[in-house]
Amino acid sequence: MDNSRILYLDWLRVVAAFMVVGIHTYGMLYLNCPKGMTEYYLGFWTAELVRSAVPIFFLISGALLLRPEYDANPKKMVYKALKTLALMLIWSFVYALVSVHPMSIKGLVFSTIKGPFHFWFFEILIGLYLLTPVFKAITEYRDGIIARYYLKIFLFFGIFISSIQAIPYCHKWIMDVTSKIDVDWLGFAGYFFMGYYLTHWKKRYLRGYMVSFFSEQCLFMDGSLRILNWCKRQINSGY
Repeated sequence: MDNSRILYLDWLRVVAAFMVVGIHTYGMLYLNCPKGMTEYYLGFWTAELVRSAVPIFFLISGALLLRPEYDANPKKMVYKALKTLALMLIWSFVYALVSVHPMSIKGLVFSTIKGPFHFWFFEILIGLYLLTPVFKAITEYRDGIIARYYLKIFLFFGIFISSIQAIPYCHKWIMDVTSKIDVDWLGFAGYFFMGYYLTHWKKRYLRGYMVSFFSEQCLFMDGSLRILNWCKRQINSGY
């Protein structure tokens, strides 16, 4: 197994980590400030522009776990999933200790199992860990032909259709048609495969640029559409 670092993925991880901090910091800023204040607008715009941090993390995970030299055997991935579950429960217990009032054993157990709302990331990651051996087999079958097929579906239904649904002031018939297309089933596995595919581009010198470009596009599209929708709500509410 090749243990060498992939520098551009390390840097991308650092950038995404700062973006996550920005989501929670500036998100709380605009949630706790009255509309009309400078802090409200600053918090909202900044939080939305960094919202694609989580998809970037899934891109990185797919790039690393699905690479040919990584040994993703089922036993290893089950252990990885259980370790993540244990860490999630430990931190969930810590959150419960400071949030359950009045303190009770029943409330502590329930709150620990339920966990904070932002722990959804770990729940999805555990599922992806368990499915990684299956995903890896898919990428290895006939030079990744099935993986590329899945990516085409993901890009059209998961990215393109979702983006259309987020565009404000769309014609009603467009919204009526696209709203009937349920894209939730695609999940985050699409980002997982995309991370693998972009880092194993046949033209090796394009790998880093392609990951950076796709991540940048996720950032721009996600943030821009959220801001446009926010502007629409402000106009409709009279602001």
